[in-house]
Amino acid sequence: MHLPDLASLMRDAAFWWLLVPTILFLYLARDIGNTLVVAAIGVGLWYVRTIPGVPPAIRSYLPLLQALMVFFFLGGNPFVIFVVGAALAVAVLQRDPLLALLEPWWQLQQQIPPTTRRVLAFVIPFLIGYLFGQSALGFEWTSTFLSLTIGTIVAFLLIFTPPASMRRPAMGGPR
Repeated sequence: MHLPDLASLMRDAAFWWLLVPTILFLYLARDIGNTLVVAAIGVGLWYVRTIPGVPPAIRSYLPLLQALMVFFFLGGNPFVIFVVGAALAVAVLQRDPLLALLEPWWQLQQQIPPTTRRVLAFVIPFLIGYLFGQSALGFEWTSTFLSLTIGTIVAFLLIFTPPASMRRPAMGGPR
């Protein structure tokens, strides 16, 4: 394994995706033992990125696992992590049917003025976070993760309008 020079390391986004969650964990947990474990996981993820047999599609997403590990070590529910990850994987793998399913939403979305959509993309996730926070009852990290996930999806659906080349006709409609 060759060690990169500091300048190239600082330019690599994967480095930051490994370092920042680890530092955040150290600050939040204030537990040097678990921080060393989280840091070792980050080093392991970095090492796996250097193995030639790892497909590039997987290699590019490995640093994102560090944020999930930090969430888990902070007390997040592993089942919730698995369900959200599985839903994300299904969304990526089944993007064509998903795009077709979202076509009616994008047609409706085009009728809402862009400024109104931007305001709603801030207000609705804020309310989601507030409601999840009110009902956390000892599951703060899990509620935070769920509210961030749902809020991000809502904001994305309100703001993002795909280009015509990405859009698909609704299921059962004419092609």
